[in-house]
Amino acid sequence: MNKFITSMKNTIKNYYKAATEAAEKKDKNNSTYLAGIAAEENAKLDSFIQSQYAKSINEIDGILEAAKADSEKWSVLDGKKIDSADLELLRGGFNLGYKELSELVEKHSNNATMLNAISEYASNHNVNGLFIPTVYSKNEAYTKLALSASQLCSSIYAAYNDNHEVLNNLISGGLLETGVLTWGDNLSIEISKALSE
Repeated sequence: MNKFITSMKNTIKNYYKAATEAAEKKDKNNSTYLAGIAAEENAKLDSFIQSQYAKSINEIDGILEAAKADSEKWSVLDGKKIDSADLELLRGGFNLGYKELSELVEKHSNNATMLNAISEYASNHNVNGLFIPTVYSKNEAYTKLALSASQLCSSIYAAYNDNHEVLNNLISGGLLETGVLTWGDNLSIEISKALSE
């Protein structure tokens, strides 16, 4: 798992932990304090969870921007990254097909310079169906992941706000917790390929 996905996952887990702890405190407040005092204390918790939600969404947006900047840096062509032997295969008149080009894409998945050369060969020789990561596909994958992470934080916030008992039921049932703990572990093939995972 790359550092940007790990950072998003940590943001989700931290927000989830804060929401579950606040829900537990609300339960305790309701059973310990008089209604007026419990309501006052619970309002403080609600305000805290709202601020943590905003903080989580801002962190995810910041991680997305950092990931996109990293993708832009990755995409810069660099002559020092040329693999002369593989470039010779692409220019040497060999009839490379889907299988051979797929192997080269996998070999050079983190090398935009070589991927550019492979893409050019595939285009010039009508080799179709080959997925070659680009800055666009990487940024699109990161955007989808950020949206998913934000939606999960929104689900946590909604469960907390609708009724903290709903959050407790989701926790005890494991559904929300499973979503939080496994987020980012099983990426789609499209995202995995785009991010060279």
